[in-house]
Amino acid sequence: AQRRRSRDASAVECSGACTTGCSRKRSRSLACALGLAPARPLSDDATVSEREADRPTRQASPAVVELEALRAAQPDLASAADLQLALLAVERRVQSRIPLPAAPMDASARPLLRFNQIPIEWSDFRRVLREVADILHRHEALDDDDYARAQHLAHEADDLEPLVAAWYAGPGALAQTTPPPSDMLAQLLLLATRPFLTKGAEACRASVDLTGWRRGSCPVCSGEPDFATITPAAERLLICGRCAAQWPFHDFACPYCDNADKASITSLASRDGLYRIYGCDRCLRYLKAYDARRGTRPVIVAVDSIATLPLDAAAMQRGYHA
Repeated sequence: AQRRRSRDASAVECSGACTTGCSRKRSRSLACALGLAPARPLSDDATVSEREADRPTRQASPAVVELEALRAAQPDLASAADLQLALLAVERRVQSRIPLPAAPMDASARPLLRFNQIPIEWSDFRRVLREVADILHRHEALDDDDYARAQHLAHEADDLEPLVAAWYAGPGALAQTTPPPSDMLAQLLLLATRPFLTKGAEACRASVDLTGWRRGSCPVCSGEPDFATITPAAERLLICGRCAAQWPFHDFACPYCDNADKASITSLASRDGLYRIYGCDRCLRYLKAYDARRGTRPVIVAVDSIATLPLDAAAMQRGYHA
Protein backbone atom coordinates (compact mmCIF):
# COMPACT_ATOMS: atom_id res chain seq x y z
CA ALA A 1 0.00 0.00 0.00
CA GLN A 2 1.23 3.44 -0.82
CA ARG A 3 2.33 5.35 2.25
CA ARG A 4 0.45 8.57 2.88
CA ARG A 5 3.05 11.29 3.08
CA SER A 6 1.06 14.03 4.76
CA ARG A 7 1.31 13.44 8.48
CA ASP A 8 1.64 15.37 11.69
CA ALA A 9 4.53 14.17 13.84
CA SER A 10 3.40 16.15 16.85
CA ALA A 11 5.83 14.46 19.21
CA VAL A 12 8.88 16.33 17.93
CA GLU A 13 10.36 18.03 20.96
CA CYS A 14 11.54 21.60 20.36
CA SER A 15 13.51 22.10 23.55
CA GLY A 16 16.93 20.58 22.91
CA ALA A 17 20.04 21.34 20.90
CA CYS A 18 20.82 20.39 17.34
CA THR A 19 23.11 17.45 16.71
CA THR A 20 26.58 17.87 15.29
CA GLY A 21 25.35 16.43 12.00
CA CYS A 22 22.87 19.29 11.75
CA SER A 23 25.48 21.94 10.98
CA ARG A 24 27.24 19.71 8.46
CA LYS A 25 24.04 18.91 6.56
CA ARG A 26 22.80 22.50 6.59
CA SER A 27 25.87 24.61 5.89
CA ARG A 28 23.62 27.26 4.35
CA SER A 29 21.73 27.70 7.60
CA LEU A 30 23.58 30.18 9.75
CA ALA A 31 21.40 29.57 12.79
CA CYS A 32 22.03 25.82 12.87
CA ALA A 33 25.76 26.21 12.41
CA LEU A 34 26.03 28.84 15.09
CA GLY A 35 23.93 26.91 17.53
CA LEU A 36 26.66 24.30 17.61
CA ALA A 37 29.77 26.46 17.75
CA PRO A 38 30.51 27.34 21.38
CA ALA A 39 31.27 31.02 21.75
CA ARG A 40 34.60 31.89 23.30
CA PRO A 41 34.43 34.07 26.43
CA LEU A 42 34.53 37.81 25.84
CA SER A 43 38.07 39.10 25.99
CA ASP A 44 39.69 42.49 25.82
CA ASP A 45 39.38 42.53 22.02
CA ALA A 46 35.66 41.73 21.99
CA THR A 47 33.63 43.88 19.63
CA VAL A 48 31.56 46.73 20.95
CA SER A 49 28.46 44.99 19.60
CA GLU A 50 29.09 41.85 21.64
CA ARG A 51 29.66 43.86 24.80
CA GLU A 52 26.47 45.82 24.19
CA ALA A 53 24.55 42.59 23.72
CA ASP A 54 25.93 41.26 27.01
CA ARG A 55 25.14 44.48 28.87
CA PRO A 56 21.62 44.94 30.29
CA THR A 57 19.61 47.71 28.67
CA ARG A 58 16.89 49.88 30.15
CA GLN A 59 14.56 49.53 27.18
CA ALA A 60 15.31 46.17 25.66
CA SER A 61 13.46 45.25 22.50
CA PRO A 62 11.02 42.32 22.54
CA ALA A 63 13.55 40.25 20.59
CA VAL A 64 16.27 40.86 23.19
CA VAL A 65 13.91 40.07 26.06
CA GLU A 66 12.77 36.84 24.41
CA LEU A 67 16.31 35.77 23.49
CA GLU A 68 17.54 36.31 27.03
CA ALA A 69 14.62 34.26 28.35
CA LEU A 70 15.36 31.52 25.80
CA ARG A 71 19.03 31.49 26.75
CA ALA A 72 18.12 31.04 30.43
CA ALA A 73 15.47 28.39 29.79
CA GLN A 74 17.42 26.31 27.28
CA PRO A 75 21.17 26.37 27.97
CA ASP A 76 21.84 24.18 24.92
CA LEU A 77 20.71 27.09 22.75
CA ALA A 78 22.69 29.73 24.66
CA SER A 79 25.49 29.96 22.10
CA ALA A 80 23.07 30.67 19.25
CA ALA A 81 21.13 33.13 21.40
CA ASP A 82 24.33 34.98 22.33
CA LEU A 83 25.26 35.30 18.68
CA GLN A 84 21.82 36.61 17.78
CA LEU A 85 21.98 39.18 20.57
CA ALA A 86 25.30 40.45 19.25
CA LEU A 87 23.93 40.73 15.72
CA LEU A 88 20.84 42.55 16.94
CA ALA A 89 23.05 45.10 18.70
CA VAL A 90 24.77 45.92 15.41
CA GLU A 91 21.47 46.12 13.54
CA ARG A 92 19.81 48.29 16.18
CA ARG A 93 22.66 50.79 16.18
CA VAL A 94 22.84 51.29 12.42
CA GLN A 95 19.09 51.26 11.70
CA SER A 96 18.54 54.48 13.59
CA ARG A 97 20.67 56.25 10.95
CA ILE A 98 19.17 54.66 7.83
CA PRO A 99 16.73 56.89 5.91
CA LEU A 100 13.74 55.66 3.96
CA PRO A 101 14.31 55.26 0.19
CA ALA A 102 14.18 58.60 -1.59
CA ALA A 103 12.85 57.25 -4.91
CA PRO A 104 9.08 56.63 -5.13
CA MET A 105 7.85 53.03 -5.20
CA ASP A 106 6.40 51.65 -8.44
CA ALA A 107 3.53 49.45 -7.24
CA SER A 108 3.58 47.44 -10.49
CA ALA A 109 7.29 46.60 -10.36
CA ARG A 110 8.57 43.22 -9.19
CA PRO A 111 10.62 43.33 -7.19
CA LEU A 112 9.27 46.50 -5.67
CA LEU A 113 12.68 47.51 -4.35
CA ARG A 114 15.44 47.89 -6.92
CA PHE A 115 19.03 47.73 -5.78
CA ASN A 116 19.64 51.43 -6.38
CA GLN A 117 16.65 52.21 -4.13
CA ILE A 118 18.06 50.43 -1.10
CA PRO A 119 19.13 53.23 1.28
CA ILE A 120 22.75 52.07 1.68
CA GLU A 121 25.29 54.52 3.04
CA TRP A 122 28.45 52.65 2.12
CA SER A 123 30.63 53.83 4.98
CA ASP A 124 27.99 52.48 7.38
CA PHE A 125 27.73 49.29 5.36
CA ARG A 126 31.48 48.66 5.54
CA ARG A 127 31.41 49.20 9.29
CA VAL A 128 28.52 46.75 9.67
CA LEU A 129 30.30 44.22 7.48
CA ARG A 130 33.43 44.39 9.65
CA GLU A 131 31.50 44.09 12.90
CA VAL A 132 29.35 41.19 11.71
CA ALA A 133 32.43 39.40 10.37
CA ASP A 134 34.15 39.86 13.75
CA ILE A 135 31.14 38.40 15.56
CA LEU A 136 30.82 35.39 13.25
CA HIS A 137 34.54 34.71 13.42
CA ARG A 138 34.55 34.83 17.20
CA HIS A 139 31.65 32.37 17.26
CA GLU A 140 33.57 30.08 14.88
CA ALA A 141 30.92 30.46 12.18
CA LEU A 142 33.23 32.13 9.65
CA ASP A 143 36.52 30.47 8.74
CA ASP A 144 39.81 32.32 8.45
CA ASP A 145 39.75 32.58 4.64
CA ASP A 146 36.23 34.04 4.52
CA TYR A 147 37.08 36.35 7.40
CA ALA A 148 40.14 37.65 5.54
CA ARG A 149 38.11 38.25 2.40
CA ALA A 150 35.44 40.06 4.42
CA GLN A 151 38.07 42.37 5.86
CA HIS A 152 39.40 43.05 2.38
CA LEU A 153 35.91 43.84 1.06
CA ALA A 154 35.25 46.17 3.99
CA HIS A 155 38.22 48.30 2.90
CA GLU A 156 37.82 48.08 -0.89
CA ALA A 157 34.67 49.84 -2.07
CA ASP A 158 35.44 49.04 -5.72
CA ASP A 159 35.15 45.33 -4.96
CA LEU A 160 32.37 45.50 -2.38
CA GLU A 161 29.61 47.38 -4.16
CA PRO A 162 29.52 45.18 -7.31
CA LEU A 163 29.52 42.05 -5.12
CA VAL A 164 26.58 43.26 -3.03
CA ALA A 165 24.70 44.19 -6.22
CA ALA A 166 25.32 40.69 -7.60
CA TRP A 167 24.17 39.13 -4.33
CA TYR A 168 20.94 41.12 -4.52
CA ALA A 169 20.38 40.11 -8.15
CA GLY A 170 20.36 36.44 -7.15
CA PRO A 171 22.42 33.23 -7.18
CA GLY A 172 22.98 33.32 -10.94
CA ALA A 173 24.57 36.76 -10.86
CA LEU A 174 26.54 35.93 -7.72
CA ALA A 175 28.00 32.81 -9.35
CA GLN A 176 29.44 35.01 -12.11
CA THR A 177 31.56 37.05 -9.70
CA THR A 178 35.30 36.31 -9.46
CA PRO A 179 35.87 34.52 -7.22
CA PRO A 180 32.29 33.58 -6.27
CA PRO A 181 31.75 33.84 -2.52
CA SER A 182 31.36 30.79 -0.31
CA ASP A 183 27.98 30.01 1.24
CA MET A 184 29.06 31.51 4.56
CA LEU A 185 30.39 34.67 2.93
CA ALA A 186 27.05 35.02 1.13
CA GLN A 187 25.35 34.67 4.54
CA LEU A 188 27.62 37.42 5.83
CA LEU A 189 26.52 39.69 2.96
CA LEU A 190 22.90 38.93 3.85
CA LEU A 191 23.41 39.86 7.50
CA ALA A 192 25.26 43.06 6.62
CA THR A 193 22.65 44.11 4.05
CA ARG A 194 19.58 43.22 6.12
CA PRO A 195 19.36 46.46 8.19
CA PHE A 196 19.29 48.51 4.98
CA LEU A 197 16.94 46.13 3.17
CA THR A 198 14.43 46.01 5.99
CA LYS A 199 14.25 49.80 6.04
CA GLY A 200 13.52 49.75 2.31
CA ALA A 201 10.89 47.05 2.84
CA GLU A 202 9.20 49.27 5.46
CA ALA A 203 8.68 51.92 2.79
CA CYS A 204 7.24 49.33 0.39
CA ARG A 205 4.79 48.00 2.96
CA ALA A 206 3.65 51.53 3.77
CA SER A 207 2.88 52.40 0.15
CA VAL A 208 1.94 49.11 -1.56
CA ASP A 209 -0.72 46.54 -0.65
CA LEU A 210 0.94 43.10 -0.66
CA THR A 211 -2.15 41.05 0.19
CA GLY A 212 -2.79 40.16 -3.45
CA TRP A 213 0.67 38.64 -3.93
CA ARG A 214 0.43 34.83 -3.65
CA ARG A 215 3.74 33.60 -5.03
CA GLY A 216 6.58 31.86 -3.24
CA SER A 217 9.12 34.66 -3.75
CA CYS A 218 9.17 38.00 -1.96
CA PRO A 219 7.35 40.82 -3.80
CA VAL A 220 9.69 43.40 -2.27
CA CYS A 221 13.16 41.99 -3.02
CA SER A 222 12.56 38.62 -4.79
CA GLY A 223 14.16 36.74 -1.90
CA GLU A 224 13.06 33.33 -0.69
CA PRO A 225 11.05 32.88 2.51
CA ASP A 226 12.99 31.33 5.36
CA PHE A 227 10.19 31.39 7.95
CA ALA A 228 6.42 31.69 8.14
CA THR A 229 3.74 32.53 10.66
CA ILE A 230 0.19 31.29 11.05
CA THR A 231 -2.00 34.18 12.14
CA PRO A 232 -4.80 33.96 14.72
CA ALA A 233 -7.15 33.96 11.71
CA ALA A 234 -5.37 30.78 10.46
CA GLU A 235 -3.75 32.54 7.48
CA ARG A 236 -0.19 31.52 6.64
CA LEU A 237 2.17 34.40 5.94
CA LEU A 238 5.60 33.83 4.40
CA ILE A 239 8.51 35.90 5.76
CA CYS A 240 11.36 36.90 3.48
CA GLY A 241 14.81 35.77 4.58
CA ARG A 242 16.38 38.94 3.15
CA CYS A 243 14.10 41.92 3.88
CA ALA A 244 11.64 40.41 6.41
CA ALA A 245 8.58 41.38 4.33
CA GLN A 246 5.48 39.26 4.96
CA TRP A 247 2.86 38.17 2.43
CA PRO A 248 0.01 35.62 2.35
CA PHE A 249 0.45 32.20 0.79
CA HIS A 250 -1.33 28.87 0.42
CA ASP A 251 -2.16 27.10 3.68
CA PHE A 252 0.26 24.20 3.15
CA ALA A 253 1.76 24.36 -0.38
CA CYS A 254 5.52 24.44 -0.85
CA PRO A 255 6.71 27.98 -1.69
CA TYR A 256 9.88 26.63 -3.32
CA CYS A 257 8.35 24.36 -6.00
CA ASP A 258 4.61 25.21 -5.77
CA ASN A 259 3.70 21.65 -4.82
CA ALA A 260 0.12 21.79 -3.49
CA ASP A 261 -0.46 18.04 -3.22
CA LYS A 262 -1.30 17.60 0.46
CA ALA A 263 -0.33 13.93 0.34
CA SER A 264 3.28 14.92 -0.42
CA ILE A 265 3.61 17.61 2.25
CA THR A 266 4.93 16.36 5.59
CA SER A 267 3.95 18.27 8.72
CA LEU A 268 6.11 18.19 11.84
CA ALA A 269 5.27 20.09 15.02
CA SER A 270 6.84 20.90 18.36
CA ARG A 271 5.29 19.14 21.33
CA ASP A 272 3.46 22.29 22.43
CA GLY A 273 2.24 23.03 18.89
CA LEU A 274 3.84 26.47 18.89
CA TYR A 275 6.15 25.68 15.97
CA ARG A 276 5.61 23.70 12.79
CA ILE A 277 7.60 22.48 9.81
CA TYR A 278 6.25 21.92 6.30
CA GLY A 279 8.45 19.43 4.42
CA CYS A 280 7.97 18.98 0.68
CA ASP A 281 8.45 15.41 -0.53
CA ARG A 282 9.02 16.61 -4.10
CA CYS A 283 11.80 19.18 -3.80
CA LEU A 284 12.81 17.98 -0.28
CA ARG A 285 12.95 21.50 1.11
CA TYR A 286 11.25 22.58 4.31
CA LEU A 287 9.89 25.74 5.91
CA LYS A 288 9.46 26.49 9.60
CA ALA A 289 6.48 28.39 10.99
CA TYR A 290 5.35 30.03 14.23
CA ASP A 291 1.71 29.39 15.10
CA ALA A 292 0.40 32.62 16.61
CA ARG A 293 -2.87 30.86 17.48
CA ARG A 294 -0.98 29.08 20.24
CA GLY A 295 1.41 31.90 21.15
CA THR A 296 1.17 34.99 23.31
CA ARG A 297 3.03 37.31 20.92
CA PRO A 298 3.54 37.86 17.19
CA VAL A 299 6.32 36.04 15.37
CA ILE A 300 9.87 37.29 16.07
CA VAL A 301 12.12 35.60 13.52
CA ALA A 302 15.33 36.48 15.38
CA VAL A 303 13.99 34.50 18.34
CA ASP A 304 11.90 31.82 16.67
CA SER A 305 14.65 30.75 14.28
CA ILE A 306 16.80 29.92 17.32
CA ALA A 307 14.03 28.30 19.34
CA THR A 308 13.34 25.94 16.43
CA LEU A 309 16.88 24.61 15.95
CA PRO A 310 15.77 21.16 17.21
CA LEU A 311 13.10 21.13 14.50
CA ASP A 312 15.83 21.77 11.92
CA ALA A 313 17.54 18.62 13.15
CA ALA A 314 14.28 16.65 13.00
CA ALA A 315 13.63 17.80 9.42
CA MET A 316 17.12 16.93 8.24
CA GLN A 317 16.96 13.53 9.85
CA ARG A 318 14.00 12.90 7.55
CA GLY A 319 15.98 13.95 4.47
CA TYR A 320 14.81 17.54 4.03
CA HIS A 321 17.04 20.57 3.55
CA ALA A 322 16.60 24.32 3.90
